[in-house]
Parts: sequence; structure tokens; C-alpha cells
Amino acid sequence: MCLCRRLGTPVNRIPIMAKQTLDLYELFRLVVSKGGLVEVINKKLWREITKGLNLPSSITSAAFTLRTQSVQLSLFQTFLIVLIPPLLFASFSFSFQF
Repeated sequence: MCLCRRLGTPVNRIPIMAKQTLDLYELFRLVVSKGGLVEVINKKLWREITKGLNLPSSITSAAFTLRTQSVQLSLFQTFLIVLIPPLLFASFSFSFQF
């Protein structure tokens, strides 16, 4: 089963805004540079994120779409941070000699 589906955030289609594919890495980078997802949401910095992605300011649904994509990225990032390291650690065998 797809990871995104398990997290409850399936990717049904490639995100497109202003007739161009949304650069998810750049979105992630911009959100992190503004202090993270919670900070961007609380301070309503979506207009700055929109400018950073070179999207037209005339897109009325930009804040909603960017927030939705950022939440999905955040869930994936949480998965990587929380679940992957223990899996990697468990796959190595350590032998200590005293």
C-alpha cells in the first residue's frame, strides 16, 4: 500500500498551479525558511510563499492549495524522521567487544 495512502494523504494527481507543476521541494524550502509550517499558518505568510514560487498573485486559492500541499509534505517529513531511523538502526547488527 502506498505510504501516502497509509498516512491518509494520498497523492491522486500531480499538484499544478497557474498551469505549471508545483515545485514541492521549493515549497518545502520556502516554508522552512519562514520558520516552518505552523509559523507560516499562524502568521499567514502564504502570499510570501506564493511570491517565492513565482506564482501570480491573482490565484485566489493559492493559500489553501499551498497549505494543503505543505501539510502533506509535513506528514511525509514526520514519517521520515520518526520511522526511518529506527528501521535503519534495526537493520544493522552491532557487536561490542569489551
